[in-house]
Amino acid sequence: MLMMLKESGDLIELKHPETLWDPYEQGVEGWRLSGEEQQDLETYSKGELIFLSKESLPKCWCDVHYRDSEWQRYNFEPAMTTLPEGPTSYYGA
Repeated sequence: MLMMLKESGDLIELKHPETLWDPYEQGVEGWRLSGEEQQDLETYSKGELIFLSKESLPKCWCDVHYRDSEWQRYNFEPAMTTLPEGPTSYYGA
């Protein structure tokens, strides 16, 4: 998978693309594509990388807690303690 560095616009070929969308990984390994010879493997911060279309990475790929504030505002209902009245089995449509 190819990504681009924000600052220089250089292309990076990722060694393990799955680390890119894992929010628990802070960096990704890849090779800078410049010159004719393959460059040494380097680790890049997710904050340095953008897509080739110049879009930034989704927040959910970088921040493990990106929806925590939504969950804290959510008002949980207590669990139902009794079963509703009616048939005890459901046999389909």
